[in-house]
Amino acid sequence: MTTPPSAAEGAPVSKSYRAWVLLLLMLIYLSNFVDRIIISVLGEAIKLDLKITDGQMGLLAGLAFAGSYGLMCIPIARLAERFRRTTIIAVAITVWSAFTALCGMAGNFTQLLLFRIGVGAGEAGYAPAAQSLISDYYPPEKRASAMAVFALGVPLGTLFGALAGGYIAQHIDWRAAFLIVGLPGLILAIVVRLFLKEPRRGQSDPMPAAQAAQAPPLTAVIRTLASSPAFLLMTAGLALVSLTSFGLTQFMAPFFIRVFGFDYTQAGMALGLLGGVSAALGTFLGGWLTDRTAAKSRSWYALIGGLGALAAIPFYLFGFQQQSAAMALVVLFLGPIGLFCGQAPVYAFTHNLVAPRMRASSTALVIVALTIIGAGLGPLLTGAVMDLVNGQLFHSRFGGDFLLACPGGRGATVNLAEACRITLAEGARYSLMVIVSLLVLPGGLFLLASRYVERDLALAAARNASKGDA
Repeated sequence: MTTPPSAAEGAPVSKSYRAWVLLLLMLIYLSNFVDRIIISVLGEAIKLDLKITDGQMGLLAGLAFAGSYGLMCIPIARLAERFRRTTIIAVAITVWSAFTALCGMAGNFTQLLLFRIGVGAGEAGYAPAAQSLISDYYPPEKRASAMAVFALGVPLGTLFGALAGGYIAQHIDWRAAFLIVGLPGLILAIVVRLFLKEPRRGQSDPMPAAQAAQAPPLTAVIRTLASSPAFLLMTAGLALVSLTSFGLTQFMAPFFIRVFGFDYTQAGMALGLLGGVSAALGTFLGGWLTDRTAAKSRSWYALIGGLGALAAIPFYLFGFQQQSAAMALVVLFLGPIGLFCGQAPVYAFTHNLVAPRMRASSTALVIVALTIIGAGLGPLLTGAVMDLVNGQLFHSRFGGDFLLACPGGRGATVNLAEACRITLAEGARYSLMVIVSLLVLPGGLFLLASRYVERDLALAAARNASKGDA
């Protein structure tokens, strides 16, 4: 490995080094999301092996991870306001990678639950510190695009996790998949420790450096954010978008397995196409459009996310009704483009709203909302809806209790097995359509937020200028 172009600690950096840093942070985020999302594509194999329900799978993918993530995110972000963010990132990578590998050794639901809690605790230390670094390297007018490149780690991590997880589960087993994807993170931790430099706080901001000298208390960060209606509405909107997106991601591979008879490799490819390629297009498009449209009207920081969420609904609803797998993939491919285009604008708006040493904490507060509501409740709610719908469908068509008759989704006899298969297929269609319909709510919140964006950013600029004069 060659040493990247670098700079002295805290000194101005070249454009090439800045680009290298952004690429490295995106690749780490990719690894972060591979380790987070791989349980989605392995879900059906885990469900059959450990004989657990969709609700339990939702708990593993959602609340078990999100609870520890949300609990640790803000305390670690506060450390990132005061200490070297590069060290915090290196430690975080090591922790989540080790716990991901341990997931492959779980012998029952409880053990896997505990290891997923460990993954969440480790990953909590990354995004706030990483986004704080990005805002020190990129000026306000370029932050949405930079955040979009960083956020590409989410869909690309989904793509690689889906493809690798599906292939390994198909040809080896689901346990090997956890072990294999956990290892690259340890290499990235070494790269960070050796080559990533800590920039000067606020070095890319048009404000006096003195404002970046000391980290304010968390209460000051909360007061600043709470004074912005646009921030509150956009964060609530993005959290509800995340609820839908995490629910869809967790059960998209099972949808194609149950409805179209895909094997694990094929299901991984489908999830990679929708949660990877399509979502990556939406993520990048959202950041790119925002930096260009916001030059004329900064209300586009909110409008991009709102219009995207509303535009995604018909594609998902129509796609889940298709009888052909190829047609379903074509139609569903258009949904994530709208669904994911609001993420980068929200983070860019938040970082432009606050002072440099508030950014890690502000990011953490946004991420906690997204993680608890999105990553935590999204899969859990979707799994619960599926259990409910499956139970109703099975009882109305075949009589009896679905969970008792179909443990792990399979029946003991030929006829019962067919009844279970039909129920799972129809239940997947109807349940995911219910979850997608919830996107009406965040779409409305984003559109409402657009009324306050210009005012809130103007007030933030005046507040920072007055502090600089003082």
